[in-house]
Amino acid sequence: MKHLYLIILLTFVTGLATGIFGYFMTQEEEQEDPTVPEVIEETGYEILLTVYGGCARIGCASFRLLDDGTYTYLAPTGVRDYARYEDTISERQRELIVDLLSGTPLEEVEETVYDGTCPVTYDGIAYRFDIRERGERYSFDSCVHDLDNEPLFLELVKYVAIMEATHATP
Repeated sequence: MKHLYLIILLTFVTGLATGIFGYFMTQEEEQEDPTVPEVIEETGYEILLTVYGGCARIGCASFRLLDDGTYTYLAPTGVRDYARYEDTISERQRELIVDLLSGTPLEEVEETVYDGTCPVTYDGIAYRFDIRERGERYSFDSCVHDLDNEPLFLELVKYVAIMEATHATP
């Protein structure tokens, strides 16, 4: 009987020690002087354009344009197969994008509504634009927002056609 009490006591002490250890090891330490993370101001821009819709069966193109003029273009070469091209746009094209970007009220464009029939409805293509400018992020869709009269978006769509012609696969 004495051994039974000893086993019960050792089980209790082991469980208590394990519980106390687990409790204190999972508690976060309080910092005496919490520091505020440094806010780094983002400058420049990044534009990601994705084509979608009728091209989905054979692959849709997309490209990413950075503020230094470098771009990455993904050209579909088959179903779920893409060729990657990287290059730099000309200085004139870069200046045009900067001018159009600074002249486009992105907050106001976000509030617009496309009231036409989306080309995807009849197996056409549409465009998604994700733009980061000076730390702010904006998302646009040619079937959701009225982008037909915005020079920035018209110019970006032209770039897709230029890249398709420039990087056409034989």
